[in-house]
Amino acid sequence: MASIACLSRYHFARAFKQAVGHSPHRYVSIRRLDRAKALLTQGDRSLVDIALALSFSDQASFTRAFSQATGRAPGQYRREFGSRQHDSSPADIRQALPVLA
Repeated sequence: MASIACLSRYHFARAFKQAVGHSPHRYVSIRRLDRAKALLTQGDRSLVDIALALSFSDQASFTRAFSQATGRAPGQYRREFGSRQHDSSPADIRQALPVLA
């Protein structure tokens, strides 16, 4: 980004922080975690898929970053704020299956 703006890395980082309020790295991290929150509330993707889609090296690093930023694990955040469509309880499954006689 610095080369596109025709600035050195140092000057770009300073100008970016002054304009946006966060360092470029912090801004990208915030945006990634905001996207993670949106994907978690949709509930149609696994935690591993979300971690890899957001360019985390693995689910553990995603969970660590998410927990540090929000104070909750991704699964806990999903349970509190989202609806997990493919997670059914055994009672729900029994109700959905026809009774064979």
